[in-house]
Amino acid sequence: MTGAMHLGRGIYLPIEAVTQKFGILAVSGAGKSNLAAVMAEEMYRLKLPFVSSLFNHWPEPVTKGTILSEAGYASSGPVSKVFARLVRIGYATKTGSSLLRASDDFFN
Repeated sequence: MTGAMHLGRGIYLPIEAVTQKFGILAVSGAGKSNLAAVMAEEMYRLKLPFVSSLFNHWPEPVTKGTILSEAGYASSGPVSKVFARLVRIGYATKTGSSLLRASDDFFN
């Protein structure tokens, strides 16, 4: 893989990092969930698997487990927060306890 995820002004993460384990550590309210959402947006922009999986299934809903499996990720607390953030910012809608559907706004 080549390129980088743009996380903020002057802040880049090599896209190879998405295949590694790392943590986002900060005090409450510092923007950990926002950073995770920005990373998801960048993964989609760069055609990386996590968000691409969700969007590739549109208009059908897809299980979170399927998204994780297709992206090669394991379920964890931070990943669950990313799913919740994607719903909060309007990228996805919940259609069941473990089903997500990409927002129609991206396809209309």
